[in-house]
Amino acid sequence: MTFPFPNYDEMDFYEWNSNTEITKVVHTGDTRDFTTRDINSSYFSFEINLKPGEIKYFAIKIKSEGRINICFCLESLES
Repeated sequence: MTFPFPNYDEMDFYEWNSNTEITKVVHTGDTRDFTTRDINSSYFSFEINLKPGEIKYFAIKIKSEGRINICFCLESLES
């Protein structure tokens, strides 16, 4: 999952499974250290691993001083 707008001050990514167990939390953003990013990219990208038939839920919390546009894309690494 990639958010192609690199100027979010704070971005928190949450992933949980169908048993409501939190499986991943990432706290990142433009005002946080670059090493907090899930994927080494100038955009905010998060790796999502899904097995066939698996259900996962996601939540994103974005905080920024100015106006923000929120858009994202999902891509598969497999063809």
